[in-house]
Amino acid sequence: MALFGFAAAMPPRCEQLFPTDRWLAAIHAAGYTHLCLQNDPFFHPEMDLRVWGEHMFRLLGLFDLIAGPRARSYQAWLAAVAERAGRHGLQLALQLWEPRLTQYARRILPADWKGPAWRGIEPLCVGHQPARSWLLDSFAHLFAIVPNLDTLILGVNDNQAILCPETCPRCGGKTIEQRLGRLYEEIRATCARVRPDVRIVLYDWFWSPGTVHSIREHFAGPVAILTRLERDSLHIPDPDHPEWAGHIFDMSVGWSNALGPDFRAAAAFASATRGDLLVMLPLSGMFEAFELPYVPAVSQLAAKFDRMRTHGVRGWVDYDCGGIHEGLVLDLVRTIQHNPDKTVEEWLAQLAEERYGGSAAPVARQIWERFDAAVRALPTILDVPTVRAFSGRFGVAMGLVPSHPFLAERAAAGRDAGHEFFWFDPHNFLVPEAIPAVRHLMARALAFVREAPALFGRLAPLADPDRRANVEKDALIAELSILNWQSIANFYAWAAAIQGDATIGLEQVIQEEIAVTRRYRELAARPELEVGNMTWGQQRMIAGSAPWVVGDGEHAAAVLGLTDRWPDPPAPGVAGDPFAWKIAALEAQLAALRARTEG
Repeated sequence: MALFGFAAAMPPRCEQLFPTDRWLAAIHAAGYTHLCLQNDPFFHPEMDLRVWGEHMFRLLGLFDLIAGPRARSYQAWLAAVAERAGRHGLQLALQLWEPRLTQYARRILPADWKGPAWRGIEPLCVGHQPARSWLLDSFAHLFAIVPNLDTLILGVNDNQAILCPETCPRCGGKTIEQRLGRLYEEIRATCARVRPDVRIVLYDWFWSPGTVHSIREHFAGPVAILTRLERDSLHIPDPDHPEWAGHIFDMSVGWSNALGPDFRAAAAFASATRGDLLVMLPLSGMFEAFELPYVPAVSQLAAKFDRMRTHGVRGWVDYDCGGIHEGLVLDLVRTIQHNPDKTVEEWLAQLAEERYGGSAAPVARQIWERFDAAVRALPTILDVPTVRAFSGRFGVAMGLVPSHPFLAERAAAGRDAGHEFFWFDPHNFLVPEAIPAVRHLMARALAFVREAPALFGRLAPLADPDRRANVEKDALIAELSILNWQSIANFYAWAAAIQGDATIGLEQVIQEEIAVTRRYRELAARPELEVGNMTWGQQRMIAGSAPWVVGDGEHAAAVLGLTDRWPDPPAPGVAGDPFAWKIAALEAQLAALRARTEG
């Protein structure tokens, strides 16, 4: 019997278009019950780089699935993936952000179906009965055409999914919370008529304090809710510097065991409605190493599962920007799911023995302990007033640093440019007040893992011969984590020097970053390491802030209005390869620095 009765696996990028039998078999063997889809697998020529939410990635949407010009393609793909998942004993779940209209939907649907623009978006007005009926019928049709679909996770307040503002004449008189609760109950009832066993999961992302209570009043029966253990809890990465603390904006592997207010409200909701309490887990690297499959900080993750067990959580959904890769963390899931009565210590002991062999287990535990300490020390959660949502954006942006150019003019500005360039442009986080804290915390985190390569060297000969491939893979992924973190440390040291700190040996920092970038590039090219976050395409992200670096940069710069900021390439033939562009640009900075010194 599995410890948690519901476990939804998000596919990583390498499994996103059509999950392989190998991966589906692996997640089922680990104790997952569902394959959960969120990302749109098709390229859309109408994607507009100027439109936030459609320029860097695209999520599945009800309009595309049911009524859009590619609806038949979507439905065929969905049915095929569902059938393949069913062969491996997995049910299908969909995470949809609704109500949401694409740019195309806004052009072709009746004009009176749209509500007043809010946050720059015209929403689908579900206070207008024809629009509401279409939405409900579309949900019902979705369950009718995909027999293996039994779970729908509904998010709003993000990804362009919103309700009308309270100024809407058709929706006025009721709060957004009241309208959302009624809509969700109607969606549940409509889908239940097609599929009596349907599970509707309400995703509480960005819900206001009154939302949980208001929505609860609309449900007579059980309803599941998806939340986070740690969101908005306080974390102090260095006990000696309590002033460098922060509230976890989203989630964190480095979480310090405190439960956030979102979790407490969701737990009360589940108790009152007699529904399931589910959490979203960062089993991928995410904020601690955004582009990587995972960070080997498995004790931190095991502690999360233990807290879930203690507080009546019934299951989880993988982080919807991360996915779950085969490897160490999937092995951890399997160990936990199939050993519901064991302690955290017993889980970790079994994981180490099964992944590497009994003789190697003590050394493996030493490695994990160092990465546990490192992720707790990282500055991914800082509250920095001059950077909007620092802790929600920092880890994502810093995942780009190994491949993003170091642009001196932006570092010198020392401000959060927001959407002037890409929201996740790493240079947005180089404000003077953040630099001392980040530099200190990055140095502290790196100190914890300094011995990791040597420990992996000790681990390899101790491992069972048939498990040494696990050692090699985990050592390389650990190296990628360390390279990413070293690149962050170098980025902040470089920025401090650009902003006038004469105590920094800038030449040495640039030389070290060139070496880090070359090694990261070498490892990132190896397909077995599966580098690449699930939701975001790295080149598309870089195109948002430095379009001249990527292959379609001229087009990106034109539509973003950045043509007047297009610099000359630092070396011929490097556009389209961000790593090569960055290295050439750093070498040019190094040559200019040496020329000034010699002059």
